[in-house]
Amino acid sequence: ADIDLNNKNIDPVTIKFPTATGTPTFDGQSHTIKNAVIITDPSTENEAGLFNAGHSCIKNLKLDSIHVTGSCIKNSNAGVLTGSAHSGVYNIIITDSSVTGGKYTGGVVGYGYTDVTNCHLTNVEVKGGYKMGGIIGYICASSGTGDVTGNTLTYCTVDGIVDNLGNEVFADGKSEHIIGKLVG
Repeated sequence: ADIDLNNKNIDPVTIKFPTATGTPTFDGQSHTIKNAVIITDPSTENEAGLFNAGHSCIKNLKLDSIHVTGSCIKNSNAGVLTGSAHSGVYNIIITDSSVTGGKYTGGVVGYGYTDVTNCHLTNVEVKGGYKMGGIIGYICASSGTGDVTGNTLTYCTVDGIVDNLGNEVFADGKSEHIIGKLVG
């Protein structure tokens, strides 16, 4: 079913599956999750996103008005859908949302060893502390994975974090922002 979280502050939702063979899959069946605020502890290394997905495949889901704030400490990752993904992200639609923070920050996924395909973002703002992209902040391609194809961005922005005084904010140990429209 569609889910309206009524702008509540929530922690990332951990996707857990019973032990089984093959990759666990979360299929949203084209339903919508909307109106959530996810703020993780800014003083700790963490994964920020609607989901803490780990090695689960996520597909066929719409997200609307999801606002994520993560940490820039060490190797923190932040994405509207999930901070990191390792087993495929397909057919995700994200509208009127934002994500801020993370060494690796993306409109869909912050960091991944995975394919990210057929994701469509409209009016999404991405701000990060090091590598950031409209779709994924950092992707490591190995063993035939790592395709970022069939994705679109409409009225989306990708930029580095700036504090209230106009100073750039960087992830621990970094002194620059690496910005890519699709992939950081």
